[in-house]
Amino acid sequence: MKTPLLAQYRGRLSAQQAADGINAAKENAERLHADAQLLFDAERYQSACALAVLSIEESGKPAILRRIATVASDEGLKKIWREYRTHTAKNIAWIVTDLAASGARQLEDLALIVDQTSDHPELLDVLKQLSLYTDCVANVNWSKPSVVVDADMARRILIAAKVLLGRKTVCTPREIELWMEHVGPREDGLESKLKVLHFYEAMIGEGLVDTPIEQVRAFLGLAPPEQPAG
Repeated sequence: MKTPLLAQYRGRLSAQQAADGINAAKENAERLHADAQLLFDAERYQSACALAVLSIEESGKPAILRRIATVASDEGLKKIWREYRTHTAKNIAWIVTDLAASGARQLEDLALIVDQTSDHPELLDVLKQLSLYTDCVANVNWSKPSVVVDADMARRILIAAKVLLGRKTVCTPREIELWMEHVGPREDGLESKLKVLHFYEAMIGEGLVDTPIEQVRAFLGLAPPEQPAG
């Protein structure tokens, strides 16, 4: 058996290590998007599309790294590291622009992103392959990147990649510590929303973000706090 040329780490991460990984992923996502834009401007649409998909995948890593920093069990740790190195686990948010165009404004409106019955992650991964390689499909039909991917398709993926870059902010170890303290292992439902709300309240309280808490509440679909009587 051949010795792996690169030994992949699969252990636990400290707050500093997770923050370093998140910042590296965000920086690389920006680079890949910038390169994709250069290729698009040069009318190299197929290569631009492929790099935009890679940018999307890098933008998907921070959320996974936060989960690695908070995972409780060894089995859970193995599972999440597998997700970190699986293309389709990192590209799930690429449809966010389509959902926003359809009127999505709250967390529930984005449920399709994490719907495990949806094939949109596999669709984007196939598009990446078709942007790069020729293949023999169906009844001996040869697919060619120049035929499969046009300017409109490349533009759509570039826009999604740009949106997922988000704001140019640096993740700090303190942010990860607050995530570990207030959110911990990801759960579904109202309890999870409240944990995320408490996380943002703590972030705002320490001056780490300037997002109004009312905006966070609205996105999460949580009612404003009741005002004291009188």
